[in-house]
Amino acid sequence: MISEKAKKMSSAGHIRQSLKAGEEGQRRFYDSCRAADKVIKKTSEDDDIKNHTDFIVDEVRFDVK
Repeated sequence: MISEKAKKMSSAGHIRQSLKAGEEGQRRFYDSCRAADKVIKKTSEDDDIKNHTDFIVDEVRFDVK
């Protein structure tokens, strides 16, 4: 997800590239946790936006960048 402020400051191509990089980072984080037999849960979109939390791993909250 990208803020309205960021949308106004960046080109459409840059926004697409940033979103793609973020999604790739989250996928790699998730896959790494699973490979390490960690209990991982994706948070809700609301939790992501309000609390800057993407995942909960073994009861610890993470904001993946």
